[in-house]
Amino acid sequence: FAMQYALAARGWTIMPWEEAAQMHNDNDVPMSGPADAAFRHYSGPVGKPTYELKLQPADRVLTKDQPAKYRGKDPNCQLCYNLDRYVELYGSAECTNRIPFTYS
Repeated sequence: FAMQYALAARGWTIMPWEEAAQMHNDNDVPMSGPADAAFRHYSGPVGKPTYELKLQPADRVLTKDQPAKYRGKDPNCQLCYNLDRYVELYGSAECTNRIPFTYS
């Protein structure tokens, strides 16, 4: 919903996309859209296919555990991204966007 609202607020016209499928209850059978769609949007009970991928052991040094004060919160919440706050929480900006921006 948020993406459609943001695009519409900026004057874009949105409509269903023939090349996309909504994967909601099954990873292989779309809730809507063609079964052979070029793009698949995963949501709902099936979740995103890459969410359960495990890191390679060599890549574990690139991450830290989630701060305790955010555990158990809404997993979709982006916590209103702020670079200074990110560095304060995680110790560096090595693995994040360093380009400054503001919300409109």
